[in-house]
Amino acid sequence: METYTGFKAIERMKTNWITPNSNNGSAYKYNEGEIWMMCGGLAGPCNITINSFFDDEFVDYEEPLQMEDWVTSLKHTFKIKGKYTKDGLDFAITDFYSSGCYQHYPFECLRKATPEEIEKEKRRRMFENVGRELNEFKVGDCVKDDNDSYMKVEDVISDLKIVLCSYYDSNACAIVRGRFKSVELTPVFFVENIVQVED
Repeated sequence: METYTGFKAIERMKTNWITPNSNNGSAYKYNEGEIWMMCGGLAGPCNITINSFFDDEFVDYEEPLQMEDWVTSLKHTFKIKGKYTKDGLDFAITDFYSSGCYQHYPFECLRKATPEEIEKEKRRRMFENVGRELNEFKVGDCVKDDNDSYMKVEDVISDLKIVLCSYYDSNACAIVRGRFKSVELTPVFFVENIVQVED
């Protein structure tokens, strides 16, 4: 995490809220010709001296983590479902289930997940829900590509992560076959979920 001090901190305040690295619960931003302070969700002009920004190191302010936030640790991305305090340390109860229980992490070891991390985890869970590895397709799956073309998986070359699909051409007149990387396809439904019509 980048730190700012002195003129660098003052320059950063023009575009971002910054908070002391000592984490005193307050954040500062240059706004309409004045330095504003935010604390406890309230913000307004304050009387801090400019010297304070030379005496401490600052980092970009991040909103505190809340229930239902997507967060990440070193290895996993998950949602916060609860919290508790033990021995003066705040813990998050997550929806990450492993070793027979939902995992708990100290809040200080978590950060907000990026949109890319959230999408990747949602995709992983989609495959996991049908007992598959990430990007593991099977013959009969219905998928779509970035152009929202719906296709049926006809074959899988698993060692290359290549999926062979059939779909209608742009005029919906002929069936076309194509090769796609598994990461380029979005599941619409898996073959396990297809409704079977009885004779």
